[in-house]
Amino acid sequence: MLSYRPFLNGDIPSIVAIWKNHGPDPALAKEISADLFDRLVLSKLYFDRRGLIMAVDDGQIVGFVHAGFGP
Repeated sequence: MLSYRPFLNGDIPSIVAIWKNHGPDPALAKEISADLFDRLVLSKLYFDRRGLIMAVDDGQIVGFVHAGFGP
């Protein structure tokens, strides 16, 4: 059953895997890593973890959405 929950720090590998396999441009998406995602998204002062929602199906992360505002 599909459910939704807020982002947890342990979700980063799943987010990166989903991005690499289903990103807007697969050629560009292959370049992302957990470290790069952390540096470009999570480490920003304006990042609000409550806006990063994980879609979970039977305990497995199957998608995510990030809603928020930039500086």
